[in-house]
Amino acid sequence: MIETTRLPSKKLEEAGRPVRLIQYLGSKLNVLDQIIPDIKSELPYGGTCVDLFAGTTVIGQSLTNHSSILSNDCLRFSRLFSDVLVVGPKDKPAEVPLPKLSRITESKHYSNNLEMLNAVYAEALAAEEAILRAGDKKGLGEFCETLPTWWKDEKHWLEYGKIRNFINELDLVAKRKIPSSFPACLFTTYYAGNYFGLKQAIEIDSTRFAVERLRAEGQLTDWQAKAVLVALIAASSRAVGSAGKHFAQPLIIHGSTQRLFALERVLSDRMISIATEMQAAMDTIDSKASPPRFPGKSFLVYFETLVDTAKKKGATTAFKEFFHVDRVDCIYADPPYTAQQYSRFYHVLETLVLYDYPPIQTHPLRSGGFTQGLYREHRHKSPFCSRSAAKDVFEALFLIASQVSNSLILSYSSTNNGSGNPRMIDTETILKLGKKYFREITEKTIRHRYRKLNREEKNKRGNDPEKLYIFRGMR
Repeated sequence: MIETTRLPSKKLEEAGRPVRLIQYLGSKLNVLDQIIPDIKSELPYGGTCVDLFAGTTVIGQSLTNHSSILSNDCLRFSRLFSDVLVVGPKDKPAEVPLPKLSRITESKHYSNNLEMLNAVYAEALAAEEAILRAGDKKGLGEFCETLPTWWKDEKHWLEYGKIRNFINELDLVAKRKIPSSFPACLFTTYYAGNYFGLKQAIEIDSTRFAVERLRAEGQLTDWQAKAVLVALIAASSRAVGSAGKHFAQPLIIHGSTQRLFALERVLSDRMISIATEMQAAMDTIDSKASPPRFPGKSFLVYFETLVDTAKKKGATTAFKEFFHVDRVDCIYADPPYTAQQYSRFYHVLETLVLYDYPPIQTHPLRSGGFTQGLYREHRHKSPFCSRSAAKDVFEALFLIASQVSNSLILSYSSTNNGSGNPRMIDTETILKLGKKYFREITEKTIRHRYRKLNREEKNKRGNDPEKLYIFRGMR
């Protein structure tokens, strides 16, 4: 167990108040009042809880004033959230409050990168600014279609010779070997004109470049650099031109599928200031970092890797190998419910963290063409999103939890007949599997409705009953 001390009572409520920095599918933010009391009933004050699929960490954040949280996810941006919002700063007096954003944007690293890209893209930046100032929807669509990116066919590059030359000379092989090299231009050459505006992409690149250089020079601590990157993620999520503010694919604003609502939405999104949104997020992070908390840790453990290791070495040994403890008081698990892979909806945020100029996945039905969402190759795919694999991984979850934890608290939902996005496993099977490993099961219905994400019913709310299951007592 992690050693803990008692926190000052007057700060408890403030410490357990979570912050939401991005829109996230299946977030439990709006139902915390129905979940956290049940977790606390299984978790003694000062105990230890594993948040196995942490996402944006709202569950973990809500418990930092009550217990030690081992916050885990398979996505790197989620681990970054855990480091910043759950684990928190190592040296609070020296690291909080965060420096103002001007420390980054006035640094030589930011200025040099910005000036370099602004010089290359000067003509296109002036065109974008004029379009946004005039509110020219048609012009915005044409601009985005003709703005060069490295993955577009050269027929789209005719209007901007200087940019064309820059991209033609861009050595992605070299960039992938040394991704921190100057100039930083990943978002500009991948996502400008689709997920983001050109000016926004250049500012994202320049900020990302400056943060790494300032961390290397010791002008930002490791936690401060991570906190600024979380703020950059928040600003990018706020500015992205997509339905639902995720990254499954950008809104299409040119060609035969052009729609007025999309043009209006993207026009508004392109006017969002990356710097303004970043500073707001940094202020929010400061508010969360200040109160005291129990010590926690962050992890990047793929569940299927944990399962494979448990099969070879046993559940207890595997758990200790990955989470560095023999046993915990409870495990909270909120795995994916549907075939929708989270790595598809948040791949751009993964790329922002890794900043590795990734190869882009090609579309199986388009010869040599890329996917509309510009997905990274080799994205992680959760077995919980596979109907054929779901039963086995749920059984593995019950087996492992029964041997390393006093209780397992599981969030899941069932889909009513006729609705989209069917669940990968029915609740009857979940209960049947749970009874093999636990003697006692408590079931609770959560009052909440999630947005649907299938093509026919996109962003319509559906009555999909959310359940909270508490499994206790190893058989």
